[in-house]
Amino acid sequence: MMEDVGKVFADVGLAGVGLVALAAEQMGKAGKFLVEKGAAAVEEGRKHGAELQRKCQEEAQRRIPVGTPAVYRTGCRTLGDKLLCGKALDDRACFAVLLDAAEQLKDTALDVDLYILGSTQEETHSTGAITAAYGLAPDFCVAVDVTHGDSPDASKEKTFPLGKGPVIGLGPNCTKWMARRMEQRAREWELPVQYEVMAGSSGTNGWPMQIIREGIATAVLSVPLRYMHTPIETVHGDDLTNTAKLLAAFVRGLGEEAEAL
Repeated sequence: MMEDVGKVFADVGLAGVGLVALAAEQMGKAGKFLVEKGAAAVEEGRKHGAELQRKCQEEAQRRIPVGTPAVYRTGCRTLGDKLLCGKALDDRACFAVLLDAAEQLKDTALDVDLYILGSTQEETHSTGAITAAYGLAPDFCVAVDVTHGDSPDASKEKTFPLGKGPVIGLGPNCTKWMARRMEQRAREWELPVQYEVMAGSSGTNGWPMQIIREGIATAVLSVPLRYMHTPIETVHGDDLTNTAKLLAAFVRGLGEEAEAL
């Protein structure tokens, strides 16, 4: 009796194995079918994708031809309490400094004619500054620009810390009495300053302006700026304020002192 029952279970078991094997075979066929269909769908998608890419490229070139100027779209924001971050702070920050200095001088009787110049193409060949200096023919000028501020990936010997004051240029591009006057005014007004030795060209408009016409006595005053020529240029608010104060102090009484030289 037990042998008969065992045989029945064995037959059923073999039947089950047979069913499983049949199911596996069918699933294998289905899997192969799906793989083939999937591969065909992928290939079709690639064709459509390539066509779409071609059409998008053509449309993009139609709307934005080669040579169209492009800039980063970003604004100016504060970083903490004192830092300002944004694109083109070189040299917008310095023009803001010039406006601040002019505001401080608005009620002051000056003994010189003061011109404030915002010029074009300083980064290429100083065309705006050269033509303006030639037309105005000033007796002296101060080139206000940025200099490299300290950053984690920059040499401490070649950069300047932010928040430690404007940077007075020293070198052949910087008329000595003007640099000394800057230093003297900083001491009188208790303004922090730093010094940058410029062995040759200052890399500012001051370099070509110095030799316009018969020559122009030139000073270079810089604001430390971190991450120069990137969309996240960063300056310190105190440096902007102190640079404007130093410029205003420098201009006061300038004509009388210059005549005495």
